[in-house]
Amino acid sequence: MNSRLAGLEKTLGYTFRNKALLQQALTHTSRANEISAHNHCASYERLEFVGDALLGIAIGSYLYEKLPKSPEGALSKIRANIVCEKALYRCAVENLGLPEYVLLGKGEEMCGGRNKPSVLADVVEAILGAIYMDSCYDVARAVAVRLLQPIIQDVLNGRFVDDYKSALQNYIQGEALGDIKYTIISESGPDHDKRFEAEVRAAGHSAVGSGHTKKEAEQAAAQGLLALIKPIKGEPEK
Repeated sequence: MNSRLAGLEKTLGYTFRNKALLQQALTHTSRANEISAHNHCASYERLEFVGDALLGIAIGSYLYEKLPKSPEGALSKIRANIVCEKALYRCAVENLGLPEYVLLGKGEEMCGGRNKPSVLADVVEAILGAIYMDSCYDVARAVAVRLLQPIIQDVLNGRFVDDYKSALQNYIQGEALGDIKYTIISESGPDHDKRFEAEVRAAGHSAVGSGHTKKEAEQAAAQGLLALIKPIKGEPEK
């Protein structure tokens, strides 16, 4: 097991003094229950609890330092997009290759748990919690910020968010560019397969987006406008 963990430690940029913590961070409850029938084995749940708290303060303090002019509400929304399940799943797959390391019980394995976003996001938190327990806050914070840096940059540049309407609103308000107006401009298709088109106008520009619901269409329109007006404003990459 230790030879396998060495590869993950290299990717993390951190070598555990207590290897058992890393193994625990990779152990799903289903696997722990199977092993505990013979020997005690802890799952990642307790370390996930620690890692969740660590991520909140680590990313929060990083954004506080990086964005000194942003109000609390904007910082909260940015942080939420960085530490959400979607972002942590991306980190698990693209940055860490976690699917090959996660330890699952037979039932969970058969149900596709190795590639479940919820499982892999939890494991990322558990690993960060394990690093904290094995070292200290400063070390764990540095690892968290480094691992999530690609996602942080994408979120700050409007390329990776779950709520584009909020991202657009934060940008428009931050740049004092006036009001935002959404309009549903078309609706088509049968009741079971509706298609909506929405237009959003702000800062003297507009964009159109489509979706199966009005909300999806507005989100798509907001994403398009956000991508359009940021280059026009010449905002530097953060």
